[in-house]
Amino acid sequence: MLKIAVASGKGGAGKTSVSAALVRYLGRGVVAADGDVDAANGAIALGSKELSQKPYYSGKGFRIDPDLCTGCGLCVEACRFEAIFPDGEKCRIEEPLCERCGVCADLCPEGAILGELRRGGTLMLSELPSGALFSHAELYPGEDTSGKLVSQVRRQAEEKGKLLGVDFMVIDSPPGIG
Repeated sequence: MLKIAVASGKGGAGKTSVSAALVRYLGRGVVAADGDVDAANGAIALGSKELSQKPYYSGKGFRIDPDLCTGCGLCVEACRFEAIFPDGEKCRIEEPLCERCGVCADLCPEGAILGELRRGGTLMLSELPSGALFSHAELYPGEDTSGKLVSQVRRQAEEKGKLLGVDFMVIDSPPGIG
């Protein structure tokens, strides 16, 4: 399978338009992948119909169990991102500010800070009007693991392309890569 990546050093350069034109030109003998998971609009450009979706987990997120928290404040002092605040006699994590480093969980003497898998987006597989398959995803705002999700988009496209025996894979690359 020949892989064609459409890339640019910045966003808004027309990668999606060029990728969509190539995919339409190649017809059924192609599998497409949209690597722009932060602003995924390939589905719109290609007129795709969603077949399936899977949750994408971006890694551990942290929360404070109020039943275990004593409000000692060690986590508040240790958080260099200022994401943990006193909340009455307990503490709380302001999730959008948390960089998920885990220092708070390591320092908590009560074990009140729990790490849990956090959903960071959705991986999708769609069908194009030509019958070709299209792998794409959407990263939730504020997530910083776009590279991992792009890898899953590409892997899914490669697997489906091999199963179907297509000749080409067209990748609408993420913006900002050289």
